[in-house]
Amino acid sequence: MADGTRFCTIETQLQQLTDTIHNQIQGQLAHLTETVSNPSPPPLPSRNVKLEFPRFKGSHALE
Repeated sequence: MADGTRFCTIETQLQQLTDTIHNQIQGQLAHLTETVSNPSPPPLPSRNVKLEFPRFKGSHALE
């Protein structure tokens, strides 16, 4: 009888694990479906800007 009880316990734990994984997958699928159906707006256009930094000769930048 100990083996029968042990198998029932293992079967119960396996069912709980399966239910947990199923719930996690369903949650992730719902999240992905929501993300795909409501995409974020595209980023605002930007232009290339050339940055110019002052150059100096010598060892002191303030001279």
